[in-house]
Amino acid sequence: MRRSAAFSLVYLIFFLIAGCSVNYHIKKAKKKGYRVDQVSDTIRIQSVDSFPVIIHDSIVWTKFVTTKDTVIQIQKEYIPKTRIIERFDLKRFKDSLKHIRTIYSDSLRYALKTNKTQLKTDLKQQKVSKGKTFADSMKFIAVILFLLFLIILMFKISKYFGLDKVN
Repeated sequence: MRRSAAFSLVYLIFFLIAGCSVNYHIKKAKKKGYRVDQVSDTIRIQSVDSFPVIIHDSIVWTKFVTTKDTVIQIQKEYIPKTRIIERFDLKRFKDSLKHIRTIYSDSLRYALKTNKTQLKTDLKQQKVSKGKTFADSMKFIAVILFLLFLIILMFKISKYFGLDKVN
């Protein structure tokens, strides 16, 4: 009996000496983002009082309105989310984005299927309307003339150097 009481006393003393204080836990929470904000608000309370007043041998009740201002202070605590809760929120957010993407991709596929023929006709009209222009035909003529000029120039050079005579 004495031995168990002695052990329990030793454990109690050890717990009190080695245990964490409240300030330690508050500092640790503040490092992780815990904060307390005080918000104050003013409330007006109106009260109506009536009391008798004697005027010319008669009793008249008069109303008297009083207002009292009271200031209320509210402490708002911001407790940061734990890692598990943050992961869960991110997963839920990603899942909702994935769902929205599938909705939009389905609607895009439907729009493409319904307008497929319209797109094909538009492309054909663009290809037909492009056609050859006057500038394109002039470029072709210019290239042919340049090649003829080079051929004539080669004949003139070969005559000048006497390369047209074969031994």
